[in-house]
Amino acid sequence: GQYEQAEAAYKKILAITDDAFTHNNLGNVYRDWEKPDLAIAEYETAIKLDPTLKYPYINLAGIYKTQGDIQKAMEVLKSGVQYVTEDDAQVLEDYQSDITSTTTT
Repeated sequence: GQYEQAEAAYKKILAITDDAFTHNNLGNVYRDWEKPDLAIAEYETAIKLDPTLKYPYINLAGIYKTQGDIQKAMEVLKSGVQYVTEDDAQVLEDYQSDITSTTTT
């Protein structure tokens, strides 16, 4: 619940080292803080910095799913499958299946 402090901490880290994992974590802060536009921007930055990291794909798809944009969520997950490891690709594919099963039932 201390979003401002968490935001400040992650921004300090990013000033030292601009890495995908920290952008993803800052995105999580914004998501939980109910600032989806800022979260989306951080997840997209994380993906650009390290397209092999599965977490920003999952988190970004989750934002779109919450917003009711299932097609965009699926596109994010499908795009991630080509970059992540085989095991992580399975995680993204499983999340795709989860999204489609929860929206069609």
